[in-house]
Amino acid sequence: LTRPHRLYYVNGNPTGTNRLLINRKIGVQPADDVHGHGTAVASVAAGGGWTTFAADKGHAPRAGIAGYAIANAANGFSSLTTMTNAWNQIAADAATYKIVAVNCSYSGHSNPLSASQQALDACALHADLLVCVSGGNQGNTTAGSQACANGLAVAASVRGSHAVASFSSKGPLIGDYNRYYPDITANGVATVMAKRDNETANHISDGASFAAPQVAGAATLVRAYMPSMPA
Repeated sequence: LTRPHRLYYVNGNPTGTNRLLINRKIGVQPADDVHGHGTAVASVAAGGGWTTFAADKGHAPRAGIAGYAIANAANGFSSLTTMTNAWNQIAADAATYKIVAVNCSYSGHSNPLSASQQALDACALHADLLVCVSGGNQGNTTAGSQACANGLAVAASVRGSHAVASFSSKGPLIGDYNRYYPDITANGVATVMAKRDNETANHISDGASFAAPQVAGAATLVRAYMPSMPA
């Protein structure tokens, strides 16, 4: 379309204000979403809407959005090094773009001493960023879940019952770090989201990936209302 998806505009109107403040290429793939996962996640956290009957705005539909493309392959896969570089860049950008909350809907390292997790923690401790990560989709194991010692690991819950979905990771963090999952839950089953490169269709999917940006978007609103509240 030679412009961002309409979810990035106020009220989903592409002739209005574009809220995509920056879209940084961190991984091997280009900054433009190559997979569709990032478009969906952005629509949950802070989307302005699109054109289908089921379309909805995200939790913080007037917020500025800073995108960090960490995909190293067309299937969306990244690496711990790329994720570490992204966290460092986010911390460097935080003041310029007034970033208050960050979402990472990827699996990662369960060791809090991993470089990627140390960089994540530094965002919270030194850049005052509220960090949310996907709790993972491994069921009754946290293998592949991020340590996220100074953030919120989010599990996927079911609309209506509010029960944690069977696929959503739960239990002690692998490695016995006295860390238990989840910290918090949000809707992550049959979530209706924006679809990459298509403003007239929906992307509907399950996963903790789509629960985490709900918390990040809600946290953005809380911090806007109470700007003196630290991460």
